[in-house]
Amino acid sequence: MKQRLLLLLIASVLIGIFGALSAKLAPVEAQCTVRTDWPVYTVQRGDTLARIARRYNTTVATLVSANCLTNANRIYTGQPIRVPYSSGTIPPSSDIGSTFQPFERGFMTWRADTGEIVVYSFAAGSTTNGIVSSYPAPTYVSLPDNPVTDPTPAGRVRPIFGFGKVWGNYSAVRSNLGWATATESGYLMNMRPEAGGYRFSLPNGALVLNSGNRTWTLVSGSVPGGGTTGGSSGGSTGGSTGGGTGTITVLASFQLFEYGFMTWRADTSEIVVYYNTASNAGGIISYPSSSYAYLPDNPVTDPTPTGRIRPILGFGKVWGHYAAVRSNIGWGLTGEQTYNMIVTSSAGSYQFSIPNGSVVRNTGNQTWSVVSGSGPASVPRPSGAGTTVSGSITFWPYVAFIPNTFSYLLHNGQTVAVRWDTPAAGSISVRFVQTNADGSSVTLGTDSDFSDGASITWVVPNNVNVTITAYSFGPDNVPLTRSNIINVSSAPVNITTTYGAFQQYETGFMIWRQDTQDIWTFFNGGALSIYLLSSYSGLPDNPVPDPTPAGRIRPISGFGRVWGNYTQVRTALGWATAAESGYHISLRPVPTNSGAQICFNIPDGRFVQFVTTQGSTSTTWQFVNTCG
Repeated sequence: MKQRLLLLLIASVLIGIFGALSAKLAPVEAQCTVRTDWPVYTVQRGDTLARIARRYNTTVATLVSANCLTNANRIYTGQPIRVPYSSGTIPPSSDIGSTFQPFERGFMTWRADTGEIVVYSFAAGSTTNGIVSSYPAPTYVSLPDNPVTDPTPAGRVRPIFGFGKVWGNYSAVRSNLGWATATESGYLMNMRPEAGGYRFSLPNGALVLNSGNRTWTLVSGSVPGGGTTGGSSGGSTGGSTGGGTGTITVLASFQLFEYGFMTWRADTSEIVVYYNTASNAGGIISYPSSSYAYLPDNPVTDPTPTGRIRPILGFGKVWGHYAAVRSNIGWGLTGEQTYNMIVTSSAGSYQFSIPNGSVVRNTGNQTWSVVSGSGPASVPRPSGAGTTVSGSITFWPYVAFIPNTFSYLLHNGQTVAVRWDTPAAGSISVRFVQTNADGSSVTLGTDSDFSDGASITWVVPNNVNVTITAYSFGPDNVPLTRSNIINVSSAPVNITTTYGAFQQYETGFMIWRQDTQDIWTFFNGGALSIYLLSSYSGLPDNPVPDPTPAGRIRPISGFGRVWGNYTQVRTALGWATAAESGYHISLRPVPTNSGAQICFNIPDGRFVQFVTTQGSTSTTWQFVNTCG
């Protein structure tokens, strides 16, 4: 949710609709959370994800999952990548103020140092292992208080505060955990990172290992209040049914594609995309129903190649709206078929049948393999009907990727380099092709020098809405490979000026904007948090009773509500050093080669620039000389 709020904010600046951020947003299920507890590695020239995985003794699939990457072939020099702790780099243990609450089928924790709520659900029939899902503070702080109106069962507790927001607004959490069996309790968590994850204590002294691959295991002791059954069971998301053992038969759907297959299960409504390789083992991306159910039907209007199938229904929504799926799995080979899927669960993974009788194993760490039978065959498109997909198009300077529109947003008249780093061996030229909304195409340019990758310079037309694809050609002018298809739109650069408020603190400052009524908190060191009006307007006025230190100011109004009600803000900023002051703030989008940036002024004449980095959910800020 953090990524979603920040990128929506940036998108609104770039298309000149800053006020849109103050509109109410319907809460949605989290699809992926970056492993912010892992150290950052900066991609070097010549790096591939496979090389980085070998260097840190992990797998490409694990890095893709931990960084929420949509394409394992798409990384760039300077990109921050979260990697597991390597030998000798694990920091010492630390004690962290935390909160714990047990549930019928698991428990939740909250950490004061990160504000993150982590949900630990039990595997079927177990109280010692299961599945992990995490919710950073921005994914729940602005949600309404627990909205569930069902009567609380006897002997159960209705979650409140942050736990209540996560439990009440995310149906998958509610389904997996059941009702709380006791009220939440505060304690001092002892936490120590370990290679690939971290080990932490529970209030009763038990130790739990968060393995880092979305699973957890009880190391010693027992989970307080755990193992109490009750309520209805629910399916888990994220491509795994959890640990434990047992075999069930569920109604399912299957569709074979050129480079993989998709499944849907009636018990979870989850669609899982399985990418195929020559060795019948590949990557996995999971889509809970919340990520596709409310999308329009398959919007792709490209003519269906001969002998291929255009996906429909849920498969069509995922295939049509998620470009990474479409470009990597190709067209359908067969129509969707319904069958009875036999699912056998084991700790951290599960096996399932496909219609040809083969059995496939979902490992739980975003990879799959064929256990028995021939497996689903990869059938490339016939010659002349298309080309193998290889790599992705990128832009320089970097431009914003707008979520839910599946487009890159450029500026009218902007000059960009369009790059493709993976033309096929034996290629003598690469052609960049623009496809218009009416299906007509035009060649943007051709490159025959691949020493720095294939690239062209493109002056972006005004208000376009097109797709761009790169094709590599051999000596006989036959296309060998192509890039994925990139959706591109453009809009004018807009500078927004509005009334604002500013207040300096001991270790940072706050900004308020009148047009959106957001409050931005800037912490020394480069961290940034954004609080929408809905996340603080209903809070009580500054409740902190501590006496104000000499020479310091007690924040009031909106700043006071955020500072007084959010402990992490108060701890990071310290006390105010001056009263808040009003001024006119001007905000301008700034395209760069590292991320989508916004630059604005503060009352003392300085300028502040913050950036959401490409391929990451992190946002940082710095002082700059001018906004340009």
